[in-house]
Amino acid sequence: MANKVNILALDPGKSQSGYCFVSDGKLVSLGELKATVNDMKAFAFMSRVRLFYREFRKVVKRFEARHGRLTHITVERFLSRGAGGMGAVGEVINITIGILALYSQKNGIHIELVSPSTWKGRYKRAFGEETQIARYGFPFVTKTRKTWPISDHIADAVGIGQWTAENIIGKKSDLMPGFKKTFKVIWNKRAEEQGFNDKYNFGGSKKKKVVASAKPGKSAGKRKVVTKKRSCAR
Repeated sequence: MANKVNILALDPGKSQSGYCFVSDGKLVSLGELKATVNDMKAFAFMSRVRLFYREFRKVVKRFEARHGRLTHITVERFLSRGAGGMGAVGEVINITIGILALYSQKNGIHIELVSPSTWKGRYKRAFGEETQIARYGFPFVTKTRKTWPISDHIADAVGIGQWTAENIIGKKSDLMPGFKKTFKVIWNKRAEEQGFNDKYNFGGSKKKKVVASAKPGKSAGKRKVVTKKRSCAR
């Protein structure tokens, strides 16, 4: 296990952070860190730091027990969008990066920061689409829906993990088929566990459409149910 390249990629945010683990070029797990350092007031600050650190260490130790020592951490930088924009978010993300940097230094892990445009630009040029979720086969997912089985935070973390692995291994874009396949499997498993209607699953499903059979001005009478095949994936 000593020679394995094990990567943790994170897309930190104010209310949660998406993460994924990549081992020797393969996506092996993903999820969200629920604890964030989003309270800067007196004693609450250190309490939030401890909560984040405990949750972070827990997921790292669980990964290392199965795949060996973590060797790389890549974190998406926060870049302000105009004067005074998203200041609180920037504080939370930069504190998170500081904690991760100290953990990396203490444990001999290489840490790297990447700007959103750097990693997203590679995949947009190579595969098109506006979001990483769409590039992994779910073009019908929009950011306005907050309850998809895999959030855009997590999907972006997976993209960062893929970008990092490709840089280390030297196989630019060659990892996409494997990542897309694993992403699909995890998506459907989480959808089933969370009780999602199967129309949100990769591969499409049947969707019922109700069509009125009555003429204008008369009672509705019977309504005919038409079953229509809907494809969700490319």
